[in-house]
Amino acid sequence: MIKKRNLLWSLVFAIVGNFAMVLTPFYLGLAIDAMVSQGNVDLVLVKTYLSYAVILYIVSFVFVWISNNISFSIASDFVTSIRDKVQNKLATLPLSYLDVHPHGKLTNMLSNDSDLILDGLFQAISKILGGLVIIVVATIFMLRINTTMTFVVYLTLPFVYISSHIVSKVSGASFRSQQDLAGQLNGFVSESIYNHKLILNYNYQETILNRFKSLNDQYNIAGQRAQFTASLTNPTTRVVNNLSYAIVGLVGAMTILNGNLTVGLFTSFISYSLMFAKPFNELSGNLAQVFAAKAGYENIQSLLNIKSEVDTGTQEIMTAGHVSFEDVSFAYQENNPLIENLDLEVKPKQKIAIVGPTGAGKSTLINILMRYYEVDSGKVYLDGVDIRQLSRQSLHENISIVLQDPWLFEGTILENLKYGREDATMDAVIEAAKAADVHEFISSLDKGYETMIQKGARNISGGQKQLLTIARALLQGGPILILDEATSNIDSLTEKRIQSVFTTIMKQHTTFFIAHRLSTVIDSDLILVMKQGNIVEKGTHRELMDKKGFYYTLYQSQF
Repeated sequence: MIKKRNLLWSLVFAIVGNFAMVLTPFYLGLAIDAMVSQGNVDLVLVKTYLSYAVILYIVSFVFVWISNNISFSIASDFVTSIRDKVQNKLATLPLSYLDVHPHGKLTNMLSNDSDLILDGLFQAISKILGGLVIIVVATIFMLRINTTMTFVVYLTLPFVYISSHIVSKVSGASFRSQQDLAGQLNGFVSESIYNHKLILNYNYQETILNRFKSLNDQYNIAGQRAQFTASLTNPTTRVVNNLSYAIVGLVGAMTILNGNLTVGLFTSFISYSLMFAKPFNELSGNLAQVFAAKAGYENIQSLLNIKSEVDTGTQEIMTAGHVSFEDVSFAYQENNPLIENLDLEVKPKQKIAIVGPTGAGKSTLINILMRYYEVDSGKVYLDGVDIRQLSRQSLHENISIVLQDPWLFEGTILENLKYGREDATMDAVIEAAKAADVHEFISSLDKGYETMIQKGARNISGGQKQLLTIARALLQGGPILILDEATSNIDSLTEKRIQSVFTTIMKQHTTFFIAHRLSTVIDSDLILVMKQGNIVEKGTHRELMDKKGFYYTLYQSQF
């Protein structure tokens, strides 16, 4: 958050710098009067006044520069804390929220919205602090010079306020619309890049370009509308100010002719009236940035106000791997049940294969076991303990998982393997790599385990990528192992080789094996056949084939 000490220092430097700026016209006015006075011109006095003015200009420049730097530091620190809050919030949001909200919109909050807040907050702090000083001090000097002309200057303020207020209401809605479209556009671009191969494969480029053009045009129109409405404030303010200058000039000329005002003081007053108007002009000129920052902050605040996922569990255990589902029902959407009244018991070190067509609910079982989603009714137990009583950290320490889409980050192979297990020894890493049949590949590389994996793991094949994620899961060492289509990116030859490795590994783990290729589940202790969220059949491969039921049909369709 904003540090009060830094804000105080920024205020001090702003006061001194802007006070020096406001004093400058006073000495310039005295210098002018000294030059136009009757009789001989006192050049020494003129030089003295001008020297004071120059010194004040320099002091003003230095102190305002320091104040602006402190103001930027304040704004930057504030935005950094906002980014931290957003990241922390994303880490505590339920998976159900992340699954249904475009990721591009969320990343837009960390980048674009945060930058807008930085720009807007800096403008607000730097302009408001200095502007207040200028308005107060300039008013004092103007009143000392001439009360009537000061009254004329102040008469314009209601018109400035009314025009700014009207524009702000219209602009606020426009900028919120623009920010919402920015999130949609970023989400669309992210999705298009991620699925670029699929787009090429289906010759979908033209459709994607048309959709992008539509979104981009909407964003462009919203942006122009927002900028146009915000830009109305500045010219309106300047028209009012120019009218004020004209009236002040007329009143001032008459006052000079009456002998009640000197030319020098009139010049000083004009300078003060310009200074007085400057904060209002600058604020109106930067109104677009301020409104954009406000819209960005509202976007972020809406995310921060979402209820975080609360970890109510406190128990910590190291399970033997006994898993049971008791009368579990679950639905992603209300009134559209996916799993109903599921009962299942898995004994330690059993290999459980889960098969079925797409949408049957295979991955849903894993989502429930990992507590990515909460069940609507029923309970899930690990070694007789309700998983809701376990801390999420303890639950996840007991479960190692390999997802269908392998993920590796930009870093060394060693760093990727030790992800989540930074305390793992090199011997443990090598043992896990050997178990996943990837140690030989790693050793063949010039830098071995210190080889850098490029962004998106472009420098290794899909099969190698999957093998590395399997090694990472084995290194984690949880007694329960989940393989979600773990061999989907491995060629048939590699698949056969790794299946023999899995046979040994699975003897030490309770294994849930989600599979599409039924050839990989033949030796499972138990096969769960799912259809429309229900387990319609269960048994060994031979038992299910003898039944000639749904599993038999699935198996025959693949061979």
